[in-house]
Amino acid sequence: MEVQWTLVLFTLFTGLGAGTFAFVATTDLMGKAEEIRSPGSWMALISLAIGGVSSVFHLAHPERALLVLSRLGTNVGREFALLALTGLVLLLYMGLTRRAAASTRMTVAAIGLLLSAALAFTVGATYMLPGRPAWNTFFLPLTYLVSALVLGVFTGYVLLAWKRAGADLLRSVGVMALGGLVLEAVVVGFYAASLTTPAMVGSVILTGSVPLLFWFLVVAIGLVIPTLLMLVRPKGPGSKQTAVAGIALLSVVAGGLTERALMFLVGAGPTLGL
Repeated sequence: MEVQWTLVLFTLFTGLGAGTFAFVATTDLMGKAEEIRSPGSWMALISLAIGGVSSVFHLAHPERALLVLSRLGTNVGREFALLALTGLVLLLYMGLTRRAAASTRMTVAAIGLLLSAALAFTVGATYMLPGRPAWNTFFLPLTYLVSALVLGVFTGYVLLAWKRAGADLLRSVGVMALGGLVLEAVVVGFYAASLTTPAMVGSVILTGSVPLLFWFLVVAIGLVIPTLLMLVRPKGPGSKQTAVAGIALLSVVAGGLTERALMFLVGAGPTLGL
């Protein structure tokens, strides 16, 4: 099946935006990382906007994108509604970061956290189609959700390193990043294993024509390298910490991009082949 790159970019940037907003909201609820609330929110907003534009350009007639407003009960309609709601709550949160009481801001942050998680999961759930066995599994949207989590944590880690946050906070976020990578490895592993039944041509992810993309880009680049970087990262703030964080973020972005592209490569129905 041909890779739909506009949809790959849509899901990648939507996941990046949702994950970054979720990270900013989580650290705000914990009373930490005040220095990245503004840049993190801007990063999330820009990512969500890029994702939305990418989805529009996937349409044969982009000028008809607003027709989705009349179909909010469909999978695509739910995607659009959650993307719009998350963006609006993010804008509200950004407006409250300096002017509102902490309790009001944190309430909005909690709502944004829930919406971000729902958006990341729903983007993956949209592809759960009975006609495509390799997509019709709960592990697919779960993979999208965990990928968004990891993308958000590493984006936050880069921003904190850039802002020269304290060593204790960097260490805590580093542990969070490692936990996210372990969780993603488990979920991706279960998803890959679910594709090995005889009825699914998706088994090629392990034994067919695209294992190099899976093992090299998803596993080695997207999971192993950032894990090693988190284990050997510098102890305190500084330029080396920022460089390590940046390389780790690029690695998880490459892995996330490949995960989404491979979804299309293994998505052909059992009678279609590759």
